[in-house]
Amino acid sequence: MSSLDHLLCPDSTARKLSNHSLHYSDPSDFRLSDTSSKPNSRRCCIPDCQKTAKRGGRCISHGGGNKCAVDGCTTSVVSRGLCVAHGGGKRCQTQGCTKSAQSGGFCWVHGGGKKCGYHGCSKRAQSGGACIAHGNLFFTFFYS
Repeated sequence: MSSLDHLLCPDSTARKLSNHSLHYSDPSDFRLSDTSSKPNSRRCCIPDCQKTAKRGGRCISHGGGNKCAVDGCTTSVVSRGLCVAHGGGKRCQTQGCTKSAQSGGFCWVHGGGKKCGYHGCSKRAQSGGACIAHGNLFFTFFYS
């Protein structure tokens, strides 16, 4: 029935491309060489999202890509078919430790990650090199 597509759309011309029909009312409107008018097929299909699409046409943040192999888990895969919580991603280099590695190849307990830059604080650094408490202090002090 695909050969009868032109009869189903009398006011437009239909052209079969793989599994998709491309419809246009005026053949001069269709330009194969002009890619600027085409949406980027590698971008997430969610409006205003500029991230690269994975499997399913969505970015990882919007549910694209492969899912964890553990039954009932809907989290995106990091490596080896598993999410971070179920063993995907890099692991701490300390023998016997199964926690996820932070920066430096170790988990937080074994010295990985960045510590707060505030003198004497041993909490984890967030953005800006300070923990949440000291980041807020800096922000309040600096901008008040």
